[in-house]
Amino acid sequence: GLEKGAFYEAYNITDPDKKAMNGTAVLILSWDNEKGAYDIVPVGKPSQAGQLPADNLRPIGDKTFASKDEAANFQKELAEVYDSSAAKDAISKLKTEKPDHREYLTSLK
Repeated sequence: GLEKGAFYEAYNITDPDKKAMNGTAVLILSWDNEKGAYDIVPVGKPSQAGQLPADNLRPIGDKTFASKDEAANFQKELAEVYDSSAAKDAISKLKTEKPDHREYLTSLK
């Protein structure tokens, strides 16, 4: 599976309601086994959290920032995503499912 806590690009989405997400960087929060899709949240858009199948996610290559301002803005948006209710809910769910601290940390990877 894809790595939880990592960023991927949403692509090749044909669903009209989600098509605008194509090209967007998303954070993988968790895997929903029943729906066969990943719980994701778009970078900078925590209110648009949702689900996408693995077929609509691809790795994002290494990024070099053009300036310190660009890097700082990215860091700010990243913090907002991790602070979103969707991310907090996913982490809370994971802590409940993995009460052993070592298992919990391993699951974050």
